[in-house]
Amino acid sequence: MSSEIGSFDAKTHLSEYLERASRGESFTITRRGVPLADLCPHKAGGGLTALLQECADLRVRIGADRPAFGIVEAVRADRDR
Repeated sequence: MSSEIGSFDAKTHLSEYLERASRGESFTITRRGVPLADLCPHKAGGGLTALLQECADLRVRIGADRPAFGIVEAVRADRDR
């Protein structure tokens, strides 16, 4: 579960949040309550295999398991979720 932090607070205390993220915490950076970005621990050793697995997981999550489903459709489907 990630904690929400405002963008100004994130900018002001970036080194603190980076240190906390390196210890396993995750944060959602917001502007006026609207989520903008996630700050999370780095996954070492991922590489291409991990990226391909994440893509496959995304396709399953958004129901894009039909063969003609391309990246443009995946992005649109993810936005519509």
